[in-house]
Amino acid sequence: IKMDQLVPECKTEIGERNLTETHVQEMIREIEGVEEARGLWMATKTGNPKLDEYRPVVIKLMRERFSVTRDELVAEFVQALGSCPLTDVQIRTLMRQYCLRDTSNSGKFNFKRE
Repeated sequence: IKMDQLVPECKTEIGERNLTETHVQEMIREIEGVEEARGLWMATKTGNPKLDEYRPVVIKLMRERFSVTRDELVAEFVQALGSCPLTDVQIRTLMRQYCLRDTSNSGKFNFKRE
């Protein structure tokens, strides 16, 4: 979720009109299992243990690159975790949460950004 979406939602939810983006960022940083990359805040776990172990690798790649191919992604998974038994469907499901839809058929996952 983007910060410009989060601040108004927090103001409404907690009723604090003077809440700033800085306040919200400080609150988010205290939440376990939430990380920021490219101006977006995302959960590191979603309750799907099969995919959750791969999320930190994807978030790391988001911080380092604008896009990644499937082969590069699998190589990063193998390097970080020792293997990558995920099917193509599982990889696409995981990456859908972090990437824009590729309409160019380039074969790359293009990471979302603020």
